[in-house]
Amino acid sequence: MALHNSNIRAEMVMAGEFPHLVQKYQTRGVPQTLINGGNEILGKPSEQQLIAGIQNVLNSVESEE
Repeated sequence: MALHNSNIRAEMVMAGEFPHLVQKYQTRGVPQTLINGGNEILGKPSEQQLIAGIQNVLNSVESEE
């Protein structure tokens, strides 16, 4: 998604090289996808899982307003 949309940012981190990030984000397995630092998907996410995670973030932002 990040390749096709400049509003989306993605980063890949090697867990073995950055143990402080493993601890900070409480990584239990890889791959681990975090959406806005919270919504977590463990394992390789499907397109539907990514969309659902993004929708969850949007819904929570809307409910805070």
